[in-house]
Amino acid sequence: MTSPLQCGHGTRPVSVIKTGVFQMTWKNLPGFRRVFTALTWLFVCASCLLLSFFGVVFAFLLHEHFAWNSSIVRESKSRGDVIVGLLEEHHRQQGRFPGSLDELNDGNNNRYQQPTSGLKQWRYLVNSDRSAFELSFSANDNHYPVCYYDSKVKRWYEDR
Repeated sequence: MTSPLQCGHGTRPVSVIKTGVFQMTWKNLPGFRRVFTALTWLFVCASCLLLSFFGVVFAFLLHEHFAWNSSIVRESKSRGDVIVGLLEEHHRQQGRFPGSLDELNDGNNNRYQQPTSGLKQWRYLVNSDRSAFELSFSANDNHYPVCYYDSKVKRWYEDR
């Protein structure tokens, strides 16, 4: 009598016989292994590229989130308030706002700091008669999202 792990024709376990039959089936298909291997590598490469793409997108979105969040924007606004004060002081002394932020500097000493969020760079626009200005900082080169100070209404706006 044979045990459940043995087939009736010998002493090899049933699982080995099934594996052996499966291996024999693969061997009987010429070129199938080459095609299967090529398709496997194609799938692996495509999967790696797809994961890399999503990794880059995730890293970009994560960077955008940390480059533009409420605490960093609040710090940039407080730095901007210093500049607004300097601009208002210049307006009281000269009767008009300066043509550029460089006019606020004392020689080589910067009297103001750059924003902490986004591009970390101020954008200053003044109208033609220098009676009003807009001071802004943005998250990227497309200037969106943007936070700006309007001297006509004397307040900060955030456009997201």
